[in-house]
Amino acid sequence: MADAKWLVDDTVTIGVQVNGKTAGTIELALDADEETAVAAAKALDSVGRQLAGKSVAKVIYKAGKILNLIAK
Repeated sequence: MADAKWLVDDTVTIGVQVNGKTAGTIELALDADEETAVAAAKALDSVGRQLAGKSVAKVIYKAGKILNLIAK
């Protein structure tokens, strides 16, 4: 019989969007909060390029699913 603790993932890969357009993916812990997700996303080169010279006006974060940064 398999041990149940090995059958459960403790990380999840979520998509990152900037203004609704895909910018990449990040891998986070299942219980990661919005602040952690945004910091990981901003560390991506593709997100950094799209946010250059802009400020983040709104953050839409669905835990374990997607992160969308609205930049102005």
